[in-house]
Amino acid sequence: MTLIDIRNKTLIDYEQQIDKIQNDLSDKQSHIDQLEQNLINKTGEVAQLTEKFETDLIKNQQREKLAEDNAMKTSNDIKILQREVTWLVFFSSKILNFSFSIASTFIRIIS
Repeated sequence: MTLIDIRNKTLIDYEQQIDKIQNDLSDKQSHIDQLEQNLINKTGEVAQLTEKFETDLIKNQQREKLAEDNAMKTSNDIKILQREVTWLVFFSSKILNFSFSIASTFIRIIS
C-alpha cells in the first residue's frame, strides 16, 4: 500500500468513527429529549398532587377545627346541664323537705 492509500484508509476509518459517534450522540440526544419530556410530565403530576394534597389538608384542618368547636360546645353544654341538674336536685330536696314539713304540721294539726 502506498502512503496515499494508507492516508485514505485512515481518513475513511476516521469518517466511519465520526459517523458512529454522531449516531451515538443522536441516539443519546433522543434519549435525553425523552427524559426531559418525562421530567416535564412528572413535574406536572407533582404539581397536581401537591395542589390536591394542600386542598385536602385544608379541608381536614377545617373538619378538625369544626370537630374541636363542636366538642368544646358540647362540653360547655354538659357543664351547664350538670349545674342545672345540681340545682334541680338541690331545690327538689328543699321542696320535698318543705312538703314533708307541711305534711307533718298538717298531721299534727289534724291529730
